[in-house]
Amino acid sequence: MKKTWFWATLVFWCVFSSAVISRALIFAPLSFQPQMLRHFETRINGRAQRHDLWVNDGALNRLIPLIEAQYGKQGWKPVASGMDLAPEALGFKNPSVAFPDSFQLKLFQREGLFRVLGLWQSPREDKTYGWACDTPPIPPSPEQARPQWGFPLRPPAGAVSIYQSRIDGLAMAFFILPGTRPFQETIDSVVQSQGFQATPYYQDSSQTAFLLQKNKTRLLAQAAFQSGQTSIAVIDLSLEKETP
Repeated sequence: MKKTWFWATLVFWCVFSSAVISRALIFAPLSFQPQMLRHFETRINGRAQRHDLWVNDGALNRLIPLIEAQYGKQGWKPVASGMDLAPEALGFKNPSVAFPDSFQLKLFQREGLFRVLGLWQSPREDKTYGWACDTPPIPPSPEQARPQWGFPLRPPAGAVSIYQSRIDGLAMAFFILPGTRPFQETIDSVVQSQGFQATPYYQDSSQTAFLLQKNKTRLLAQAAFQSGQTSIAVIDLSLEKETP
């Protein structure tokens, strides 16, 4: 009987202490001191973008006021009154179907720079993961982008929305060709005029994917036709990469 009483009392105090600890953690002082997971930079049309991936103890909703306060001291001002931009970015027409307790996207501005902040709370632990990207506000116009173009496939005259990026040695490019020329004719004119040989591996009436090769340069390209314009996205697959 005494043993039964002892074990019952022990179980009670274990449960009670766990509940107290859980409540204490909820109301315990929280600080924004993120542990950096990774830092890297990308370049968009020659302009540098800084990316930081971090993790911080605490729930997302409790961290947001601390993050905004720290950003404010650093001169960052919230855009759109600090509202959550995740529903719009994800294409949700009804904001109520978003996930404000587990994922949010915010935008800040300081001295000609934008900071995109993505926050995700882990469902299995009391931690929030963050991604912060500092980027120039407006990409250069096609006229500004062309002189800096360093990608093997050049955007032809008349191309708009011209972008090239580099991430840890991976080079990509994207541009749009407006006009009513036949889809395949548009692609052939871009590829052949620059001396590339194209080998298609997928094709239908509105999109195609193909390999491009010229000497030691190999590219993977995808083109799509929609709303009277052709968009072309390209990745550099060349075996020879730049050496540091």
